[in-house]
This record gives sequence, C-alpha cells and structure tokens, in this order.
Amino acid sequence: MKEKNKVPSHLLSEVSEVSRTTKILSNPGTRSKNPIEDLPKQLIFGTGRRKGLRSFTWKVNNSNTEITRSVSFWHVQSNWREASLLRYLRLKYFWEKLSPTEVQFCFDHPKFLSDVEFNVMLSLLANTELTREEITERSERVLALLGKKSFFRKLLMRQWDNNVVVIADLVKRSIAKRKSFSGWVRSSSSVGSKSSRPSIPDPFILDDNGVVDFDEFEFLYRGILDQSVSANSLTFNFR
Repeated sequence: MKEKNKVPSHLLSEVSEVSRTTKILSNPGTRSKNPIEDLPKQLIFGTGRRKGLRSFTWKVNNSNTEITRSVSFWHVQSNWREASLLRYLRLKYFWEKLSPTEVQFCFDHPKFLSDVEFNVMLSLLANTELTREEITERSERVLALLGKKSFFRKLLMRQWDNNVVVIADLVKRSIAKRKSFSGWVRSSSSVGSKSSRPSIPDPFILDDNGVVDFDEFEFLYRGILDQSVSANSLTFNFR
C-alpha cells in the first residue's frame, strides 16, 4: 500500500517561526545578532539512567551563516534508539507545553513530522474542537482497523519520563571557506558524460496492475472526525 503523509499547514508556519524568532537569552539585557547563540547550550529530558547512552546528531535549522562561517547542530545522547526517541518527543510535544527552545529542538530533527498519526492529531487539534483526550481515544479505535497501535496515550508520559533520558548539547563548529570556482575546465569531458540515460519508472505510481492509492492521512482524519469508519471502510474509498 502506498501511504501519503501530509504536514498540516499551521505546522509548516510554526517551523519557520520557531527557527526565525526563538529568543531565549542567557542575559535578558543583551540581544545577540545570531539567534543560534541565544539558545541554551543544553537540554535535558527524562530522568532515566545515564548508562549505555547512544549518540545522535542533527543540524539546527538555518544555522549556517556566511557571517560567522559556522554551523550549529544538536549532539544528542540517549538510552533509547532514535526511532523510540522520536516517539517520545512527539508524545511530549502533543501533551505538554514546551519551551521555544525545546520546540525548536524537536522540529530541527528532519523526521519529527514524518509520522502520519502525529500529523493527523495535530491537524485535528488545530482545526476542530476535539480535545486531546477525545482525539487519542478515537485514534486508537481507527488505528486498530489497520492493525496498528497508538503511541499517544497520556499515561505513557509518566512511564516514559521515568525510563528515558535525553541530553542535547548545542554545538557550534567553524566551517572552512570554500574556494571560488573560476569556471575553467581542462576539456569538455571534465564536465561529465553527455549521454542521457532513460529514466527508470517508479513502480509505486503505476496503476496498470490495479494498485490501490490508499491515503492513510485522509482515512485517519475522517475516521476520527465522524467515527463511522469500520472494517468495511477498508475498501479504500478515500483516494
């Protein structure tokens, strides 16, 4: 089945707004020209044991500047694997009021918005009057029709907080200045091959074999809204 993942428009604007306007200052009386320098140098989530920690890194959005010639990234240590760590961050973002820096830390990860259920729930929260409790309860019932489990129960927050530990250090590294390219090449063969290869068709967009275009986002969104989705709905009427 081919799945589509849609990021709600209000989240896209929040990503750019967080990256552009995060201003938690170590000294309230001063303002840095580089917003990255205004971020706290370390974030800590959870109270789990700090043993057997794994390391991950991801780049801070809009951290590369021509003025400072540096790049900033998060050096993250956790006792959980990266996939489980992302589930924890999504759960925490959904249920808790995070600081602007914590929000930026989450959105800086390139896969933070890659979960269909997470995006559906946030979209419903922004566009409907459903509460978080109502959304999660209905989501569990609809996901059960797909043979999936939900990872957004509020009860998981305390359990996961006590087991996970996340230590994120903001690291700034200088980058070497690139040499300017004059445009001169030894010969035309230096530029690369001039022959063109035929494109390889994508099997997932072929419809000759009756492949069903199943939109999981639409299925979950409508199912949570009207609660009329049943096992019979899996005939994939949503296209």
